Amino acid sequence: MRLAALAQRRWPASHAAIVGHLQALIAARRFADAQAQARAQAKADPEQPDWWDYLAKASDGKGDVLARRRALAEKLALDGAWPSAIRQLKEARDAKDVSFYEQSMIGARLLEFEARYKEEREDEKNGRG
Repeated sequence: MRLAALAQRRWPASHAAIVGHLQALIAARRFADAQAQARAQAKADPEQPDWWDYLAKASDGKGDVLARRRALAEKLALDGAWPSAIRQLKEARDAKDVSFYEQSMIGARLLEFEARYKEEREDEKNGRG
């Protein structure tokens, strides 16, 4: 764990060092630290599915179901698994303990995902995919 943290401090832009640190945090069951680290990485580089995957894993370990579903949806969308990503967002939006603000944020992202999925299907149908 200490070695992974040291490697990340030494090479802060190294994907491998960050992954090693996240894996060490999760293995040590330091889910809150892993969640914060993964969230920061996902914010800095939102097109990298690994960060969303680690955020989902850390959130799951922490018991943060809403964050897990949202992170998993982002990862699935980046992987092109639109129906699964949309399903994760719908389940997150429909959870009983979701605030109005979170519900609105999730709903907006859900509309984006549905539009992009529809666009991709039309592109494939028209031979552009």
